Amino acid sequence: MEAGESFPLKLGTMVLDGRKNIHALELVVKNRPGILYVIGKKFKDRNINVLHLMHSDTTKDIVNIYVVGDFSEATSSPDELIMEFMEEKDLFIKVSHAKKALNFIFSTSLFPIMINFNRVVVIGPAFIEGILHNLRKNLGHEMALSILYHLGFSIGQQGFTRYAVPFKITTKKLDDLMELINALFVSHGWAKLKSYEIRENEIIMDFEDNWECSFQDKEDAFGSHFFKGVLAGIFQRLYNKQVEIKEVKCITRGDDVCRFEIKILE
Repeated sequence: MEAGESFPLKLGTMVLDGRKNIHALELVVKNRPGILYVIGKKFKDRNINVLHLMHSDTTKDIVNIYVVGDFSEATSSPDELIMEFMEEKDLFIKVSHAKKALNFIFSTSLFPIMINFNRVVVIGPAFIEGILHNLRKNLGHEMALSILYHLGFSIGQQGFTRYAVPFKITTKKLDDLMELINALFVSHGWAKLKSYEIRENEIIMDFEDNWECSFQDKEDAFGSHFFKGVLAGIFQRLYNKQVEIKEVKCITRGDDVCRFEIKILE
């Protein structure tokens, strides 16, 4: 394992039951130091491998914890484990099986999904690919790309207003802006800023794992039209000038990064 290696985050509470003996529990607990240790030890002592764990806001007195375990070699059944949890009434308020629909196990309690106290929605591959395909099919290739770009542009401008303005980020604080962009993009699963270079009237940015390109087929040599619009919106808002942005490398054509050249026009 190399230093700085990424580990994908399993965001959300729906798990595909792809093994023979997968069960999930919803635990409503009192927010006490060590509660995760208590839960983890019970799973460990009964030879249950924890596959997934999520919890609600820990600033509250009561927390909902969602745990998915592999009971294939367990020494206790899920019902027996629930009974053992409920014997400790000083910590556990309610313990129950999570909901199941077809082969999917999911939590009905951990809702809505929040990032930094803001509600977010997750749009998976099927929806994204459907949007991209139908935009091209119904509106034509060029119109579809234009819509993606301008949608991204609006989001970039609004994002700058919401996140950068409160920190009073100006053209003299470009390094701070880069750190903010990376923090927002990584925490929302968009991309990772690998490197950047600031020149007199130009900024060059390299991104790894750009989400938009990861869903693209080979219809377009450069796939980051929405993403390109977001960056254009951010930097036009920062400089209050028109910007010209080009994608000169893209993972859709085999490059290791998506590289954007952003020129500030006089």
